[in-house]
Amino acid sequence: AMMSMTKPIMGLAVLILVERGELDLGDPVSKYIPEFGGVGVAPGGSYDSPIERARRPITIFDLLTHTAGLTYSSGITGFGDVADAYRDLGLMTLESIADSQWGNLQLQVEKLTELPLVSQPGERFVYSVSMDVLGRVVEVVSGQQISEFLETNIFKPLEMTSSFFNIYIF
Repeated sequence: AMMSMTKPIMGLAVLILVERGELDLGDPVSKYIPEFGGVGVAPGGSYDSPIERARRPITIFDLLTHTAGLTYSSGITGFGDVADAYRDLGLMTLESIADSQWGNLQLQVEKLTELPLVSQPGERFVYSVSMDVLGRVVEVVSGQQISEFLETNIFKPLEMTSSFFNIYIF
């Protein structure tokens, strides 16, 4: 039986980097993915009112706790116009494969930063693509592909011989 362990394993990957002193939970995500520095907020995911400025940067902690203001595609659990935009762009949908039309994880995350958040960072829990974004942070910090990082730092040491990483199995 296939069991999705993406979230706890991604959390573990992040905490390994925290333990090594290479990452801090309070760090702004823009320290590692600069494009997140300019992201706006569409309250409730709606394009009906003007896009707001983010009141504070998104942190690594926000990503871990699904409070970054990101969402999922409307085909999954996302809501509002922003989720429809994820869907229409084919961003991180269930149908996406590791190389979608936007390319690899790096390119998908960069595309994601062109869309507004659905809530202010830290203000509400919205189940989201934040684990995928954390995967990209791990790649930037470690200099390894996320699949390689998980294999060498988690799966091999723990002898998880039947575990492998597929970024789009939720």
